[in-house]
Amino acid sequence: MGIISLFTLTQSSKETTTIGKVINPSIDKLEEFRLKVTQAEAYTFSWVYEKSNVRNQDKKALKKLHEDFSEFKDKLIALSKQWSSQALVRQLDSAITKFENIKKNQEEIMEILAEGEDYMRLDKTEKAEKLLNTIILPETDALTANLTLLTNQKRQNRESRESILLNSFNNLSNLIVVFQVGLIFIGFMVNWWTRRQIVRPITYINSVFVKLGLGEIPEDKHYKFNNDEIGEMARSADKLISNLKETSTFAEQIGKGEYITTYQPISEKDLLGNALVSMKDNLAKVAEEESIRTWTNEGLVLFSDILK
Repeated sequence: MGIISLFTLTQSSKETTTIGKVINPSIDKLEEFRLKVTQAEAYTFSWVYEKSNVRNQDKKALKKLHEDFSEFKDKLIALSKQWSSQALVRQLDSAITKFENIKKNQEEIMEILAEGEDYMRLDKTEKAEKLLNTIILPETDALTANLTLLTNQKRQNRESRESILLNSFNNLSNLIVVFQVGLIFIGFMVNWWTRRQIVRPITYINSVFVKLGLGEIPEDKHYKFNNDEIGEMARSADKLISNLKETSTFAEQIGKGEYITTYQPISEKDLLGNALVSMKDNLAKVAEEESIRTWTNEGLVLFSDILK
């Protein structure tokens, strides 16, 4: 259980790290990339069509966007190196290449319409408009769609990993529940085994000695005990009950004058058994002598009656 929990937590930690340090930053960068593409499109459109006071601000923004893109691209590529899907990496490389081509066309427009006087020349404005409308705008729309698709795929990747993470925790929770149920079951089994192997024999032995202490001979339950120390004690108690019953029966027969009853003491050290055997022999001898005296007396009386 500990190994499984450690493995699950380790894997979950890896997934959490991947989501937090790779996937989420990648999604943010892709969103930022798409925003830069649309901003560059808007700034380029403004460069071609807007009035001069607006153009100056947008020109500066477009130039800065182009200047900052190299650093932005390096960060995005560094993140993509940690992606698990090489297909998505290739899609990103293609998107970067497409934007760099768009950027070159934008820079060409920036060169064509570099000064205010250039807007007065019809050939330059027409060339700039043609680049914008036939190349930049269609390629920008296609690139935006590709980036949207790529971003959605990364979101799906995040959802998949989050689902895996959630399933891992759910599986761990279920495993813990099963483990707890198993422990409870094992506890019941241990309790049952303990009662069967230890508690019941000890209870039986205790009941035997309690009844013996009250002068009562317990009933032999004929339990089956294990071959261990406690089982041996219980069997000894059973044997004690059996011997006491035989002794009690023997003593009862002696009390009834049945002196022909045989009884075998447990051993030479069986004080009670040997004492009863000795008492039986003595009583039998006394009874025999009494019988002889009675026979003699009755014979004398009968003989006296005859003489009379």
